[in-house]
Amino acid sequence: MSEARATASNNVIPLRLPELGDEGQPGGRFVKRAVSVTLGVIALLFLVTAVVSMVVSMDVTVKSAGVLEPVNVWPIRAQAAGPIREVLVQSGDTVKPGDVVIRLDALALETQLAQLEAQYRAAQLDRDRSLAGTPVERRQQAQRLANAEARLTRSRALLVQRMVEYGFGSNPDSLLRVYRPGQHVMLDQAVGEVRGAEADIRLNAAETDMLSLRSYDERRADTEMDRLQAQIRESRERISRTSIVAPSGGVVLTEQLERLPGAFVREGETLMEVGEVGEWRVTMLVPERDVHKINVGDRVRLEVQAFGQRERRQLEGRVSHVAAEPAGASPAGSGDAAQAGGVAKAASSGPGLYRVVASLDRGQVQREELDRFRRGYSVQANVVTRSGRIAELAWGYLREKLNRK
Repeated sequence: MSEARATASNNVIPLRLPELGDEGQPGGRFVKRAVSVTLGVIALLFLVTAVVSMVVSMDVTVKSAGVLEPVNVWPIRAQAAGPIREVLVQSGDTVKPGDVVIRLDALALETQLAQLEAQYRAAQLDRDRSLAGTPVERRQQAQRLANAEARLTRSRALLVQRMVEYGFGSNPDSLLRVYRPGQHVMLDQAVGEVRGAEADIRLNAAETDMLSLRSYDERRADTEMDRLQAQIRESRERISRTSIVAPSGGVVLTEQLERLPGAFVREGETLMEVGEVGEWRVTMLVPERDVHKINVGDRVRLEVQAFGQRERRQLEGRVSHVAAEPAGASPAGSGDAAQAGGVAKAASSGPGLYRVVASLDRGQVQREELDRFRRGYSVQANVVTRSGRIAELAWGYLREKLNRK
């Protein structure tokens, strides 16, 4: 029985589908060729893709919006306190170093200067009069002394004559030492004349001594004139400071200057800003998810959106600064917070925005473009964070993704 079953199984013929040839089948050869061509094209594409990825280089960029601003911005501050009389420039005007841009009202200072100059002239006249009058007074004193001595000589002669006439001897000095008025009328007159002449001589000597003190008055007048001169110099300096000048050449950046006339300003208060047109930079606010990719020195491709399509061209720059903390976390009044305010118009608001500054390559910016730049122009920026062959960049991207996992 088992042998019969084994014999029967060995005699079983396997069932197979009949092979159909290409002959008589419509489109059979075309299908075969299409499949072969498709597989060949796919293989060729893979090969070309591999070759391209090994040869062609590309850039990985971070896109961001920013605003244009000068690298050097010079504040113009009031050098003196007072009301503004006139503003001589407008926003966007080009100024040169030393150009007067604002004048303060200097009427009070000019009045004070005129009074000081008048006081100085009066003091100078008094001193000159004293210097010129001293020699004259010395000659007058000498003349009065000569007159007093002549009077003394006449009075002594008269006294001797009276002494001889009335029997009192001929020595006037001994008589003068012991004589008391009232002893003799005629002698009283003569003695009085002598003593009056001697008093005039002593008075003249005292006046001569007082005249020698005139030098102290002259030195005091010189000191007063020096004080007035110092005040005059100070007043003139303050008046000169009422004409506020531009510290550097550039473009006036401050808006609404027409509101300044009549306003009272304090010394040191900032009135306007002037930006140098030679160097410009772009300030961007980059989200925290992208800022870690940006490093100082990275290339930046920039386009100024204010220019038309025909005038717009791609500019090159370099990252010069990457903030270490978000713009909103900067202390009030700091540089990051102050300058980030102008960038908020070109970037979405919200936390985690970091300030990134890119400096333009001055060599590839034409002069006419620099003259047309204005602070606050919107700029579209592409920061090149990595460059290399496609295969290297793809492999690095995969490694980065695997490391994160």
